[in-house]
Amino acid sequence: MSVRTHTPDTVEVVAFLDDLDEIKLHAGDPSLGEIVRSAKALQDKALLDLPVPSVATLSRLFTGTAVPKWQTVAVFLRACGIGHQEVEGHWKPRWVRLKGGPEAAVRPGADYVAPTCPTCTTATMPETVVSPEHRSHLAVVPA
Repeated sequence: MSVRTHTPDTVEVVAFLDDLDEIKLHAGDPSLGEIVRSAKALQDKALLDLPVPSVATLSRLFTGTAVPKWQTVAVFLRACGIGHQEVEGHWKPRWVRLKGGPEAAVRPGADYVAPTCPTCTTATMPETVVSPEHRSHLAVVPA
């Protein structure tokens, strides 16, 4: 498990990255090369449609304190055996919150585009984080 410096503004990010460390450990603590090979095998079986990051990119998941790109997180999780529904339903909303909420996800250059409210076109999140101003006009489906 990696050791990261905790500051008030990085506590949630570090917790997210520490949880990724735990996923790796529960997957048998594969090397980063093994994770890349697993991701490529998922691509070959058409079970993964994201580009596979390099070993160097994956290593930043375990050495940094910044929120990594979504595709890096998603590929890592899938290669460690986490199912698509858990990746999309649990991990993606956490990642979006860390990146600054749904508004951050629709900024130019974002690597994930949050769904938008059909009434007001504001970026939205699953039920657990839908803001009160959208509850009145948003048909929320439980996450």
